[in-house]
Amino acid sequence: MKYLLYISTLLFSATTMASMNLENAKQSGEINFLAVGKPAMIKIKGVAHAPVTKARINDNKMSVESNLVLNDLDTGIGLRDEHMKEEFLQVKKFPTALLKSENITLPNGFEAKPSDVKDQAFEGKLTLHGKEQKVAGTFSLNESLELVAKFNIKLTDFGIEIPNYLGVVVADIVAIDTKINLVKKIN
Repeated sequence: MKYLLYISTLLFSATTMASMNLENAKQSGEINFLAVGKPAMIKIKGVAHAPVTKARINDNKMSVESNLVLNDLDTGIGLRDEHMKEEFLQVKKFPTALLKSENITLPNGFEAKPSDVKDQAFEGKLTLHGKEQKVAGTFSLNESLELVAKFNIKLTDFGIEIPNYLGVVVADIVAIDTKINLVKKIN
């Protein structure tokens, strides 16, 4: 009987150690975007606090869900921000962007002892402007649980009109990179 109790305790401990729930506070990290204008010398950069993110690691597979409040995006120019949010992103109708990615492979034993993962491919689904599209990019995750992801989106895939103002036209492809500081979620 003693051995049965011991084995049950070990099995319970092993299964609870094989998963890790992570989250971030909205203010921990940031998301950046870069849109190149035509003429190509014009680069429009924007930033926002990191999206609210939840992640789960189970048996060396990670799933991530990030929700960005689009009204938080800031390019540093008020009039441009107003046009971007009201006319193109239509934040009153579509206030957030949601990225979901599942089955991201991590090294064996990552849950027990996080290690550096660099420039690994990931795929996910991004919901933006009321449309869901597949996205692909790279991510890095270090032992401090800082998650960095980079990917591109095509505005017209999401039904977003190509921004233009006073002869400056933004390219259809926008580069996204994000840095999110995750912490273990206490249940």
